[in-house]
Amino acid sequence: MKKKRTKEGKMVLRAVCERASDNNSMLCEICGSSHLCEIHHIFRRGSIEMEETLIVLCWSHHKGTDGVHGMKGHTLDLNLKQDAQLKLRDMGINDDGIRTICKGKLYIDLSEEYLKEKGLCENMYG
Repeated sequence: MKKKRTKEGKMVLRAVCERASDNNSMLCEICGSSHLCEIHHIFRRGSIEMEETLIVLCWSHHKGTDGVHGMKGHTLDLNLKQDAQLKLRDMGINDDGIRTICKGKLYIDLSEEYLKEKGLCENMYG
């Protein structure tokens, strides 16, 4: 049985739609297209819904061959998951919190060493 969306979840979805709207039409956050746009849950449905875990995608980037649900979309899907986890880290959420939000899985090494190596945390760690 499908789980009902909470009031908080509905508010988050509304905020994402407002963020993505341009003259009352949603635009793909990757290419800017308005063709059959939908909200994509970056992590599996049932994970905690936050603006950082949802993204508006056009049909091509969502369900097309190279889209996150397409035959060749694994790289795009992984990149979106990694970007979302970095945003959560920037918000000050620790690894355990990120695991909770992402249904138990870390898609990148969020250790201080990794982030320093990639040049992603100069401000965070000095």
